[in-house]
Amino acid sequence: MGIRINPLKLYECDYSGECLNFTKSSTIICSNDRKREKIELQELKSGMLGYQNFTNEKIDYFFFGNGNMSEFDAGVKEKISKIISQVYRHVEIKVASLTIEEIKQKPFDNALFSNNRDSLLFHHVMQRMTRSFSTKLGIEMESIAKEILRSSGATEIRWKREAQPFDIKFKHKNGEDEYWIEMKSIFGQNKSNQQTIDQEAEKASGAGKKFLLCVYNENKEDDEGVLSGPDFWNFIGNDEETWNKLSSILKNEGLKFDFESWAIQAVSRLKD
Repeated sequence: MGIRINPLKLYECDYSGECLNFTKSSTIICSNDRKREKIELQELKSGMLGYQNFTNEKIDYFFFGNGNMSEFDAGVKEKISKIISQVYRHVEIKVASLTIEEIKQKPFDNALFSNNRDSLLFHHVMQRMTRSFSTKLGIEMESIAKEILRSSGATEIRWKREAQPFDIKFKHKNGEDEYWIEMKSIFGQNKSNQQTIDQEAEKASGAGKKFLLCVYNENKEDDEGVLSGPDFWNFIGNDEETWNKLSSILKNEGLKFDFESWAIQAVSRLKD
């Protein structure tokens, strides 16, 4: 059993693993049958930090994060943050480029919203915003994956033109298998896309490589040859903490995306 938390902050916990409150002590304060005792922080197997409790010949491991604090190193974090910032700037530019003349060229929309001009403007602003966001984010996903692969020590990394018709090719550090990856945002595929995926899988198999369809923005139960959501990110990072590290960056970068304010400002501009 165990809980995963930041190893720089120590927590008061009971032996069931329930977190009670924070403490900045250099030791972990634990309670057992109303008795409090201090247990020094230890390094356990796999580089985890925590302590082990020996009772009735049973060992309970309580994990308090790992040696890298579940974060990428500063260089990798900076690179991924810059990639997300490119998405942010792209959306801003695309929304700012929307003109009332473009909107007037949509006869069906103008007829449908003829008695509600605000809804007409919001519709087009949000459409421009969400499409530009999804398109740019999809393009940059390969860049994020590449940085994670590099940080994991993966070898023979190829992407974009070097990997065509696949998205990424690589080997894990010290691994023998070479993976040829097709990245998608969601599982929903039309018939032609599925045919392409089947052809790519056959091509990889014929070359003695391992094909994987990796769906980065949808989380479902994985199947043979398919990885999705956190499992995909943990796989390319070759580390069960990769998704936690990446999502920490995304949470911080996500504060820059204020779609509501952007939409209000854009509609106000288009009204003038």
